[in-house]
Amino acid sequence: MQRIFIVGAGFIARQHALAAATLTRDGHEIQVHVADPDADAVAVFAREFPESVVHESVEQMMSTSRFLDDIAVIATPPFTHFPLAWRALDAGFHVLCEKPLVMNTREAEQLAARAREMGLVLESCDSRFRAVPATQRARELVERQELGDLYHVTFRNKARRSRSGIDFQPETAWFRDPARSGGGVLMDWGPYDLAVLDEVFAPSCVEIVSAWAGRPRTGGPFKEASTLASYHVGASMRLTTMAGDRVDVSYERAASTHGLETNLVEIEGSSGAVRWDWLDWTGDRVTLAIDVEGLPDERQSTFPVDDDGFHARPLKDLVHFLQGGSSASTRTNRTEYTFLWLRALSAVCDDGMPRSVKRRPLAGRDEPAFPAVGTPAPLRTDAR
Repeated sequence: MQRIFIVGAGFIARQHALAAATLTRDGHEIQVHVADPDADAVAVFAREFPESVVHESVEQMMSTSRFLDDIAVIATPPFTHFPLAWRALDAGFHVLCEKPLVMNTREAEQLAARAREMGLVLESCDSRFRAVPATQRARELVERQELGDLYHVTFRNKARRSRSGIDFQPETAWFRDPARSGGGVLMDWGPYDLAVLDEVFAPSCVEIVSAWAGRPRTGGPFKEASTLASYHVGASMRLTTMAGDRVDVSYERAASTHGLETNLVEIEGSSGAVRWDWLDWTGDRVTLAIDVEGLPDERQSTFPVDDDGFHARPLKDLVHFLQGGSSASTRTNRTEYTFLWLRALSAVCDDGMPRSVKRRPLAGRDEPAFPAVGTPAPLRTDAR
């Protein structure tokens, strides 16, 4: 039996419970557990998922005797992720944590080191748009060198009004507080964007050459909150692939802008270009643009949309990964790397100083000492 322990009972927690239901439909024996200090949220959860096991507290749920490959899903606001994920790792759970993973680099490094020490997976829900068929097709074209020598990537997604906690889910106030959410569109959507770039290129090193952040002024019921965080960011980055190739990336993400709405993800090379719909709710379409006897030509491929929806993907993928018996450290390292990349980009937005982030192998890496299994989790770490 695969047991899923969900910390939190709100909207996103219920999405993970729905993901567990799809696994049951596919023949897996799944048992869902839940805990949340909000009694009303737990009541709604229990009505929607009457087969779930409700616990009086997170502490009581975490003290449940362990089964092999139990998974704890951290479905709470970002500022709570670190202590809850630490507690889950310390209790022997694999951890699937909502994005952003944590609030700063030190917390990410400590959690990743703890997961490796325990032989457990630390996974972030930035994986929601990994393994999308259209993105896999783009990755295949890159790996087969069908685009020739790569030289430029455009990753641009701009919406005029799509701010979490303002334009949708306005009842969720923590979205509007950078101290609790991590801050703006980069921490909200950036994890997905960088995970897709990592999926295609698996860079050994990322250089953030320059970056900026803007705060468009808007009216509406949350006028003051709308300027507390940056809802429009951009960067110039250079990726170095495992093969040693260097690719420049023009990145831009906006959840609020007075400019033109844009959605373009494209890789350009000497022999061709590929653009694709990485957000699979828009329809999985891949367009390969090439030269045919001196004239431009385009060839399209389409893929079916996942009926279970993108919210279900992280949990389903982690369950399948654990059943495959692969090394836990590979997933943990990936989770840590993409978050450090995210925080480096954020830091360049803040101070304008270029930064680079290298993907370091586990072997030979210096790791801090940690308490023994069973020691209570530290509540917070200093920001960095």
